[in-house]
Formats: sequence, C-alpha cells, structure tokens
Amino acid sequence: MRKILYILLLSFCLPLTAQTVAEAERLFNDGQFAEATAMYQILVQRNPRNEQLHYRLARSAFELGDMALARTHFERAGTRLPLTPYYLGRVYMYLYEFELSATSFRRFLGSLRADDERIPEINRRLRQAEHAARLIMRVEDIAIIDSMVVNRESFLSHFRFSSEIGTIQIQDIEVDSLRSENKITYITQRGDRKFFSDLVGEHMKLFSSVRLMDKWSEPTLLPATINAAGSNQNYPFLKTDGVTMFFASDGDGSIGGYDIFITRYIPASSTFLTPENIGFPFNSPFNDFMLVIDETYNVGWFASDRFQPPGKLILYFFVPNEPRVLFHSDNKAEVRERAMLRSFRKAEVPDQLGLLKPDEEPEFYDERIRFVVTGAIIYTHPADFQSETARQGFERLQELTQHLETMQAQLNTLRQEFANNTNANMRELTSQRILTLEQLVREQIQRVQEQTLKVRNEEIRFLQRR
Repeated sequence: MRKILYILLLSFCLPLTAQTVAEAERLFNDGQFAEATAMYQILVQRNPRNEQLHYRLARSAFELGDMALARTHFERAGTRLPLTPYYLGRVYMYLYEFELSATSFRRFLGSLRADDERIPEINRRLRQAEHAARLIMRVEDIAIIDSMVVNRESFLSHFRFSSEIGTIQIQDIEVDSLRSENKITYITQRGDRKFFSDLVGEHMKLFSSVRLMDKWSEPTLLPATINAAGSNQNYPFLKTDGVTMFFASDGDGSIGGYDIFITRYIPASSTFLTPENIGFPFNSPFNDFMLVIDETYNVGWFASDRFQPPGKLILYFFVPNEPRVLFHSDNKAEVRERAMLRSFRKAEVPDQLGLLKPDEEPEFYDERIRFVVTGAIIYTHPADFQSETARQGFERLQELTQHLETMQAQLNTLRQEFANNTNANMRELTSQRILTLEQLVREQIQRVQEQTLKVRNEEIRFLQRR
C-alpha cells in the first residue's frame, strides 16, 4: 500500500518538476537571472543530490554576480560536469581565493584537447590568478579617509585636488556600438607637458606631447614597455617630481581588467622603466584606475568598479604611505578583507573633512582654505592654526598663491594672443613677454612651495611642544 502511494505521489510531482526546470532554464536563457536563481533554489531544495541542478543554480548565481552562492553550488555540483572547474576558477578569483582559482584553471586546462581554442584564454586567467596569489602576500596598509559610490560618467568631478599637481581632462569616446572609453589628458602644472590616451585601432594607447610656444608638439606614442600590444593603456598621471607616472593597463601583469601600474621616466635616455603592478589594495580582479597623488596635501584618489553594479564606481580617498607600509597578519581571511578594502585603517582626519561628499559647497574645497599639516591633521580654516606664527605665515602663503594664480591667468592670455596674432612683430613681442612671465611663474611656484613647507614645519614644531 505504501509503495503504491509513493508511485502515485511521484507521478503527480514529476510533471510539475519537469515544467519548473524548463521554466528556470527559459528564465536563464532570457537573462532573467534573479528569477532563475530563485527557481533553481526551490528545485535544489527538492532535489539536493542532483548535481545538474546545483550546477545550473551556480551558473545563474554567477551571472547574477552572487559569487558566494555560486561557489557553494559549483562545489556541490561535483566533478562530472566539464565546465565546473572553469567557473570555479573565475568565482574563486572574484572571492580573492587566488590559489584555489589557479588550481581550478589548471584542472580545466588538463581536461581540454591540445587544439581547443579556449586554451589561450584559460592560460591568461591562470597567469592572472598566479600573479594575484603572489601580490596578495604583500598587501599595502593604506589609511582610508573616505569612499563613495558615484556614476561612472561623472567620477572625475569628485576628485578634489590642488592646481599644483596639474589638470586632468576627460572625454568619452566610442570604440564601437558596444563599448566606449575615457580619453584622459593630464597636463602638468607648468602647462608645458602632457600625457594622454587615445584610440589606436581597437585599443587605447598612451601618448606624450610638449608645449612649443603657441601649440603642442606632434603626439609621441609611449614605448612598447608601456603600450603593450593587444591591450589597453589609459588614465595617465605624472607626479610633481616629473618622473613618476601612474597609468592603468589591462595587459600582462594585470590581475583582471584595468590595473594601476607605476613607471619612472629616465630623462637622460628619454625612456621609461618597466612598469610594475602596484598591487593590493589598489588593484583587484575588477577595473581599477586613475590614481592621483596630491603631494601638496599628502592625499590620493583612485577609482574602481569592484563589487559595483554597471555604471557605478567606488572612489577611494586615502593618505599615501611614504615609504610603503605592508599589512601583516597570519589570518588569510583578514588579509583578503584588507586586499578587498572591505576593512582598512581609518585615517585620523577631522570629521568635517568630507572631501568626496558631493553635497558640500565648492568653497569647502577651495585649496586656499585647506591646509595639510600632516596626513592626520588637515586644517580647513585659518583659525585652526595653533601657532600664531604659522597662522601669519599661512596668510602670507595665501597672498603668494593668489599672486601665482593671477600670473598664470596672464600667461594663458598671452599664449592665446600669440596663437591668434598674425603680425610677426607683435608675435615676437608677445613671445618675449611669455618667456619673461614663464620665468616669473617658475620663481613664484618656488616661493609658494617654500612658504608651504615653512608654515607646515612651524605648526608641527608648535604642536610637538604642547
């Protein structure tokens, strides 16, 4: 009697289950991954030993971006399904389990025929996993001041830095109907040199140019050590030393998408050193780019789409280390959290700093009323100074800075006049005025830098005596 009842019950449930599987598969094929995931979860509860259902649930969760759920069910899917190690390799990568990722990709490679067209892609992913496994052994311990999620198209407007580090311009260019890229132009503070990205074929590449009186020189493609073939290079930024350059690349040495690299210019030979990946936590298996260091205030910014929905970026505002400081822990989970920037050392800065907050008035970001004493002490008003001597020195610094801005505006006007004037005599006269004013600007910049250092040192000495 019990056996007959079981057969009747199975006959009743089987058509419903078959229909549900077909419906879940239709939802997955239509890209409705949230609905498909929910339906597969019901099916797995009904059939917990069905490896095929675990695999399908894991695939759906993977496409949805739920890597923790995908990991659980790929691991429960067993080893009989051929694509499981491939997807596990990708899931482990997103979860910063890089050694497990490499192991999974090796297992998948071992299952492929020698002529399989997927081998180059898997080898690339394997190299990324192995490289990430090495890099995560040296996670930098940076102090985060703030972070915020912004729209990708306007991310650069949230970077607040002093004019002393130069200017950064952004332009959106279309690669094809499915892809666009940011064309970035960085111009030095002196306005005599620029680095920029532009499209060459289907890839973004980096160029440089120098100012020649009334125009820029013809663009020079940076060497192959930077512009690696078959990959994208973008988001250049040159530090005020005129030597150290950061940029983003998705080529060899990247652990996934754009990674931030550092290189150094050698003036004597007009070459660059071989770029190096700056590692965690700046880089990730996602896209990380546009590292900017404002040495005037000892702060930095960079952007990332790690763990963000399409069209969104997370910006990090931090205090740079000099020299580099590594995070040490025997707890691998803790190291992964630091590498992800899900946990970090909080910078000791005034609560009202909020330099990344979009709802602050522009006056708050005016560099003339924002003075960095140390990475942990930032003044936003002259009344913040504890030393009367430093406060008076800061007022003098404001005067010098305002004078510098006036001179720079005059210089820009003269350059425009030179470009628009067709009279040879007038152009010669304007040219002499430009050269004279350029020298005065350089001297004024030196005065501003010296006064900044003087004020900072005076305030630090005063604070140490208290």
